[in-house]
Amino acid sequence: MKCELEYENYRYLMLESPAQLDHHRKDAFRLFLDIAQNAKQYIVTVGGKPQFISGSILVWGSYTESGRASVIAKYGLHDILSLESIIADLLAWENKDFIELLDKYQTWSNELFTRLREME
Repeated sequence: MKCELEYENYRYLMLESPAQLDHHRKDAFRLFLDIAQNAKQYIVTVGGKPQFISGSILVWGSYTESGRASVIAKYGLHDILSLESIIADLLAWENKDFIELLDKYQTWSNELFTRLREME
């Protein structure tokens, strides 16, 4: 649901405690947290058809294991995923599409810096 890599100068990059979710005051995030604890009170539809909510998953930049466990316990989340672990998995699995994406961005970056150096 949420990922704040750079918010407030990376203040929330590492999820370490449930208190880090307190600054989220928008209705959508508060609803997300309530659904995590009270899923049976909500009807969610996909394509007009009701769907059973089997769990809420929070996405964060990174987390400590104790932070992850305490946030899951407090908010009744099914899981917390981190971009750090998702990227590590994609690399470990040698995911072709992800590696191609990295290669493309590396090429673009190299071209940018080469051209900037040529401006001297």
